[in-house]
Amino acid sequence: TYHPEVKNITINPTVNYRGIEMKVVELNPYTLSCNEAIESIDISTITDIPTRFATKCRGVKTINLNHTGKVGEKAFSYCDSLQSLNIGSTVTNIADHAFAYSMTEIMKGKIILNNTGAIGDYAFYNCEGLQSLEIGSTVTDIEDAAFANSMKKEANGKAVLNNTGTIGKDAFKDCSGLTSAKLSDIISFIGTNAFSGCTQLKEINIPSNITTIEESCFHNCSSLPSITLPENLVSIGKDAFYESGLESIIIPSTTTDIADGAFYQCKALTRFEAQNGEEDLQLGCGKYYDYKDGFGMFAQSPLKEVKIGRNLVYKTSSYYGYSPFYRNTTLETVELTDIPTEVFTNEFYGCSALKKVSIGDGVTKIGDYAFSGC
Repeated sequence: TYHPEVKNITINPTVNYRGIEMKVVELNPYTLSCNEAIESIDISTITDIPTRFATKCRGVKTINLNHTGKVGEKAFSYCDSLQSLNIGSTVTNIADHAFAYSMTEIMKGKIILNNTGAIGDYAFYNCEGLQSLEIGSTVTDIEDAAFANSMKKEANGKAVLNNTGTIGKDAFKDCSGLTSAKLSDIISFIGTNAFSGCTQLKEINIPSNITTIEESCFHNCSSLPSITLPENLVSIGKDAFYESGLESIIIPSTTTDIADGAFYQCKALTRFEAQNGEEDLQLGCGKYYDYKDGFGMFAQSPLKEVKIGRNLVYKTSSYYGYSPFYRNTTLETVELTDIPTEVFTNEFYGCSALKKVSIGDGVTKIGDYAFSGC
């Protein structure tokens, strides 16, 4: 029990009660919940923090957790006024929804996480006032939707992710105020929709361990002008960069598959390059569903320059838009290096602005309608 108007709560590994020193062996659920007088919480016990321990402490501004154990489900959810959260290296896992709907009434919120486990599903969901996020190298996985719908109050949000595991599905989805994200090269997987809807994102790196960019991973990152794809990248998923702000893209030699809609409606994309490689590059179409006729992969992009370093393979029917570059009326320059052996069927059909074409010495065949209407 505590006085209802105490503003600063400190719970140490031991307590002294009437001259008797006793270890704190357990914290109970709901201990601080719904107390709106509390402004700070500092816990360093050798025990877990249970479910709903301090939920709806709507006046709390700072939380420091250096206990030994986990943070339970919804333990600090709905702490609307939270401004600063610091979690130390003795903390293990952060459970699902642990801080969900906190940090909603303030701006320039800061979170530093150095726990030694995972960050659970929706753990920091809807922390709209979050602006600065630092995740240390002791953290393992960032699980599904962990920070989704956060970072909305300010358009200058920054995230440094040094965790050693994965980034889950929807992890940073709709963080519309996130402008910069720095990811550790140790990260091995980035899930579907992980950064979808980060409309102010201007800078992000993809770790070298990533071999697949999952479906819709960077969908609607409309302020993202460029991105460097890792050298070992094998595939780019469906809608991966749909509606992004990319101005140019270079596809590594290891990439063998780009799925439907990957670059659909990239309205700033003017340059596409597929680096020299030994294997064919399979290209999907644009967004063909809901339309009678399909669209080529770059039909909605104002391409001006294309460089191709290996054979492109794609479906040539009308349903799939005939070719990736079909009737791209902004395309002016095409270069095929000495690696490709064929200009494929319909490849540059209807590219009416095409002014210069360079075909390398490896080409032995020009397919049907390859330059028709140029």
